[in-house]
Amino acid sequence: MKNLYVDIRIGNAIALLKPLFWLLLIEILVFSIFALIPQGHDVYVYLLEEGFWTNGIPILLLFVSLVFLSCSSGLGAEVILSLSKISWQYITENSTIQNKIDYGKARNWVVTFLWYFPYLSFLLGLYKAIGFQKENGVEGFGYTAIFLTLLFTGMGFWLIFRARKGIWTYVRERLARIHGTDGASELMKKFRGSENISLKDFRPLIIVLCVLLTFSVLLFILFAILPSNFYYFIGAAALVVFGLGAWVNLYTAVELVDRLYKFRLFTINEKDYNLSAKNIIIVWVLLCSYINSDHPLNTTKDSPLKPTITLSSNLERYQSRFYKYARFDTLRRKIPIVFVAVDGGASRTGLFGSMMLSVLQDSIPDFKNHIFAYSDISGGTLGANVFYALSRDGFATRVNSDTCFTEQSRRFFKRDFLAPVIGTYMFGDALGYFWPWYIPKFDRGLALEKEWQSAWKDIMPFLDNKSDNKMALSANKMLGISLANTTFKPVMFINSHEVETGRRAIYSNVKLDTTIFSGISDLNDKLRTDLPFSSAILLSARFPLVSPSASIKINDAMKRHYVDGGYFESSGTLTLYEALQGLERAPGFDSTRFDVFVIHLDGGEDIVEAEYKGINFLNEPLDILNAAIADRSGHTEFAVEHLKNYVTNRYGRPHFITLKVGGSLKSVPVNWVLSTGAINQVVSRCREMLKKPELSPVLSAISTSTISQKYILQITKPSTNQNKAPQ
Repeated sequence: MKNLYVDIRIGNAIALLKPLFWLLLIEILVFSIFALIPQGHDVYVYLLEEGFWTNGIPILLLFVSLVFLSCSSGLGAEVILSLSKISWQYITENSTIQNKIDYGKARNWVVTFLWYFPYLSFLLGLYKAIGFQKENGVEGFGYTAIFLTLLFTGMGFWLIFRARKGIWTYVRERLARIHGTDGASELMKKFRGSENISLKDFRPLIIVLCVLLTFSVLLFILFAILPSNFYYFIGAAALVVFGLGAWVNLYTAVELVDRLYKFRLFTINEKDYNLSAKNIIIVWVLLCSYINSDHPLNTTKDSPLKPTITLSSNLERYQSRFYKYARFDTLRRKIPIVFVAVDGGASRTGLFGSMMLSVLQDSIPDFKNHIFAYSDISGGTLGANVFYALSRDGFATRVNSDTCFTEQSRRFFKRDFLAPVIGTYMFGDALGYFWPWYIPKFDRGLALEKEWQSAWKDIMPFLDNKSDNKMALSANKMLGISLANTTFKPVMFINSHEVETGRRAIYSNVKLDTTIFSGISDLNDKLRTDLPFSSAILLSARFPLVSPSASIKINDAMKRHYVDGGYFESSGTLTLYEALQGLERAPGFDSTRFDVFVIHLDGGEDIVEAEYKGINFLNEPLDILNAAIADRSGHTEFAVEHLKNYVTNRYGRPHFITLKVGGSLKSVPVNWVLSTGAINQVVSRCREMLKKPELSPVLSAISTSTISQKYILQITKPSTNQNKAPQ
């Protein structure tokens, strides 16, 4: 008898939770975002650093959105459970008194829990963020955090409690007018018990749900049509919560429609086969997906210019710049030549790549003139190209000033790049799945590009060249792809990944020789028009689901999709290895005239591999998943070691330099927004690494071979500003 009772209780739990599967999935997502993943933790810190008194709008909107999500989750759970056939049919088939009592208690506990669970998840994450920041001794953080904690804890629970009580008070009073006091009490018992109810008896509740649904639809319309720059003022956290709350209400509405209306398709053996609203939505989304043109690459109307110069001819241009100067020509001094590879990892490696190169540039003003090639992936592509664009603007290095490279990089990456991505994804891009034609306004990839352009505007007042937004200029102009160009331009390898073939895809400003770069997809051959510089960068940083894959129409019958270059390997060193080999095989290459250095900017964290003891639980299925995920890490390690061994054997150990951002992913997460604390950690790390002995050979080589200021003005465009650094 005891075993039978236990079986019934298990059945109660299944009958209770099964209808809530999709709702519980959203709640797990909320808990993961707010309480578990480091990205959510750093978003908290970002908000708290801004402070309630400095910029309170994102914090207030987050507070409102949390109350909205909690009310939507709790009320949605109550309605779904009361309408679910699975629940009440199971209970009536096992209709002992004790079973009904147990089910009623469990149901009330689950519903109450879901009313407060989103808010509890937020508070748990907030407490963790406060504790982490106190451990790290962030100055000026505590008072704001304590104030917000007390405010959120007290007012939030009170508002949710009042909202829940107010909704059911309204429903009960309206029911009493229609059915009388006794009738209203009986209906409420049925609603919260184990009996099936009729929706026509609960019109007041449907009115409440319609109000929430209307608010959700208005949110979708408002946030979908907002310019992407406005998302920055709302904040990524509030946008996530508003979006999830709106989707909860839409899901509840679909469940209601399925309960109210049945579309009969046919009847077989007296059994009706109906088409539900959920089935119609799924079929429509699949149809739209087939018709829709995905997320086409953002291009300009200009015709593309295919690179005509090769690696070897560009090396000759690089060499000729120095051989015009007697110090290199007559004394036969070796010319320092630097190759840079930057790892992937969103703003974590983007900031590290740009900041480390900026610290080196601020230390040695001639550093940028000795960089021959960049090979970068994902966030590292943004970092390398931010530094490259800064070096094109020609302002003089003024150490520890607002115009030095370090401060410009810091200012650029202080921008919240996550908010426009989240806002577009949760509202505009989500609506795009239900529309058969592409709408550029709903493209979250474009939203990220525009935010990069806005971030460049933030630093433009500090630049000498204020007329051009480098992120909005064409890739042809920025990378020097021109038939008339005869001067040296640093080689840029932007690494992407072709979905249909699995090949590395490379966009570059030099002609890619397939005998040098094996098994690649040359993006210069695939493009039919030019593209903005920001779009070229994003080709390497499209990591679904954050940024969508870019589709390129090859011809009228064929298209290809491109995603984050880190799908293959996330360091860019494989492309650099092939480029080095190709240069050394070129007829005009003379190793005695070049002092080759390779700088690899590693975005990894400080981990002890020996502490990982392996998979012990469910190793059979998890081995499949983990092997697929770890495959990229294996490719990356292979590529890095391959290049390291080649450079070490060819030029000596000091010529391969690895600089690692280190730290933990919790303190500096892989995210498109970084707190001031995370940025300061990276800046401090870069400045510390400047003193590392590994950098001494390259710094010494460049310092002793610095081109004179007079020569700089001769080989660059004419300028009246005598303080400018070389172009």
